[in-house]
Amino acid sequence: MKNPKTLEALNLGLEIEQANLQAKHRLLEFKNQVQEFRKYNLTENKNITIIHNLEDYIFKHYIKGGILRKRQAYIFEDLYNFILEGKTYGKIILPTGAGKTILFLEFIKAINLPSLIVVPTQNLIDQTGDKLTQFSPELEYGRFYAKAKELGKQITITTYDSLVSGLKSGKIDINSFKVLILDEAHASLGEARQEAVSRFKNEHKLILEFTATDQYSTNKKLTSETVHKIEIVEAVEQGLLSPFSCIFAQVDADLSDVSVNKIGEYNEDQFMKHSQKAGINQTCVDFYKKCFNGKTATIFVGNIEHGEVLEEMFNQQFGFGFATSFNQHTKNEEVMLKNLKNGKTKIIIGVVKLVTGFDLPEASVCINVFPTKSVVRATQRGGRVLRVDPNNPHKHAFIVDFIYKDKRDNTQPITYPEIAGQSYVLPQTEVKKYSTSKVPKNSSQNSTKLKEYLGNNIDFQDDVYIEGLSVIINPVEVMKITRNFLENRKQTTETVKLSFDQIKEIARKAELKTSFDYGQNASKLGLPNHNSIRDYREFTTWSELLGRETNRKLTFAEIMEIIINANIKSSSQYSKKAPELGLPAVQTLMKYPEFTTWGKLFGNKKDEVLRNFYDIQEKAIQAGLKTSGDYDKRSSELGLPFRKYLVKMEEFTNWSNFFNR
Repeated sequence: MKNPKTLEALNLGLEIEQANLQAKHRLLEFKNQVQEFRKYNLTENKNITIIHNLEDYIFKHYIKGGILRKRQAYIFEDLYNFILEGKTYGKIILPTGAGKTILFLEFIKAINLPSLIVVPTQNLIDQTGDKLTQFSPELEYGRFYAKAKELGKQITITTYDSLVSGLKSGKIDINSFKVLILDEAHASLGEARQEAVSRFKNEHKLILEFTATDQYSTNKKLTSETVHKIEIVEAVEQGLLSPFSCIFAQVDADLSDVSVNKIGEYNEDQFMKHSQKAGINQTCVDFYKKCFNGKTATIFVGNIEHGEVLEEMFNQQFGFGFATSFNQHTKNEEVMLKNLKNGKTKIIIGVVKLVTGFDLPEASVCINVFPTKSVVRATQRGGRVLRVDPNNPHKHAFIVDFIYKDKRDNTQPITYPEIAGQSYVLPQTEVKKYSTSKVPKNSSQNSTKLKEYLGNNIDFQDDVYIEGLSVIINPVEVMKITRNFLENRKQTTETVKLSFDQIKEIARKAELKTSFDYGQNASKLGLPNHNSIRDYREFTTWSELLGRETNRKLTFAEIMEIIINANIKSSSQYSKKAPELGLPAVQTLMKYPEFTTWGKLFGNKKDEVLRNFYDIQEKAIQAGLKTSGDYDKRSSELGLPFRKYLVKMEEFTNWSNFFNR
């Protein structure tokens, strides 16, 4: 099948001469590519209309120009080749701030076919719609979520949760769409969400995933083929992102007493209290005042309450309205954003809402007060300040990670230098003058040149010392610390890989007799720490692990028989009667592989516990749970694991993230 418009475009003649010289070479290459593919019969390709429409768009872009930057136009060529080969399931990986929303909106505009866009949160529905109105006002779109059911438009925007429920109810008809666009695609990795996506795959719909990172956690990763990927460094050098420098602020505060979850993420409530007690909040205010006074900054904390505390402290120091905290309860967002853009407000403090779907090109400073072990979170936090500011062509962003003391092995944070692979990146025009290698060959020379380039971007040129804080801006030192974090984390990960039998053998050979002995010697012996060992499925008691003489361990079947004979009907009854009946303690029983929930233990057939984090999250949200208190009250009723087990899951970071607030 031949595309008349494309055939006309192939006779480029004078039009090629009119194209700017930079695009001319690319245009001719694409013309030759199209002519080559014209030799083959493409009538069997179900997406032939998309192929032809993409051809038209790419030719017009190279001839007349358009909204896409040069590097983004190359992505369209790769999409064209991907679809031309008959493929229908792929992903595009772009750094946060590199324009992925504009990219997929332009793609939908180019193909001109019914499309379904899926985003993680409700506020992103409105933001995506606003961008459609701004850049493609001729395209009609509808919204499908709790507050609106606007189906039948050329473009429909929904959330992942609404997609799942809409398919189950039959309100969303797969055959009404030719294309499925998944924004922040790592958010689609829950079992129910993946099942929803699979229904589109089974109908051979074109599915394109857009994300800044294709890996949500160590065991959750997007499996689609990579169509195109742009690294952070390349995005900066190509002008898609602002150049930046990473800074470490080493805080003289020990967080060893703040509890952590399974992956080493700090408990946000305890962290907030410790921040006040240890003076971390005041240190943050002093740091901003001395190093970035007057610059628009984003500050990330662990929870809403912490944000409100910091907001008050900044406003006491600089005046009312200087800082604002941004969360799901924020009202008058338009007024707040207006104040940020006109400079009345300089500090915006947030937890989750800032991590996804918040665009403020004026922001040039990111301060991560609350550390993270999440690749997704670390990537998106830094990306908030890397957007190119059209009103400030010389913008240079700064990403600051607060680093704390901690005696434990598993608390090394994931910082932005690790995400970017470098401690600073300069624009392409400066690359020849200043090295951007991970470890500059001439450290002192490159540090001097970096200071020369930064010029008026910062109010300091050497490492800064504030009471309770050591600020490290030297790029070589920043990367050394980053490598140390990576090495320590690698060693910790390798330690956790020991099987339970290996741990048992090492502990017994070392003649450890108590849990205290274990905690004191675990690191030296290469064993998982005191808390991590409890997460092993095989762990029941310290006596069993360390080989202490004790009564024979009851099987789960034997325990069930005793429970039935004793007519125990609740966990409280079990706790009271366990000692006299010779049953294991409550915590020990809950470690048995067969244990799911107390309801099921006592014969409630309806009480089936969920084990997959994403299924738990989806069920909690769909049940209308909004807070950790709601979760505690209804978890048993809904067949959800107890709170203490949920927060130990690797994917769990905090309650705000869990409820998509």
